[in-house]
Amino acid sequence: MDVADGHLSNWRIQEAYFPDYTPVLDLLYPLSHVYQAAEAVAVDVDDCWRLCKPWIAWIWQGRLEVLIAAPD
Repeated sequence: MDVADGHLSNWRIQEAYFPDYTPVLDLLYPLSHVYQAAEAVAVDVDDCWRLCKPWIAWIWQGRLEVLIAAPD
């Protein structure tokens, strides 16, 4: 298993040198990004968490296509 953040160069290294390993994204990496995005547009902390909760669930479930298409 190879654990990395979302930087493209990490995945290229994994593909080149560890092709038999299962790549795994560090969960805190995308969660911190969706929290920062919610924080940037939210009017207060409650609004931030209202935005974040479905995004976090979609990341956990691997439903990135839903997250990317989300209007909020």
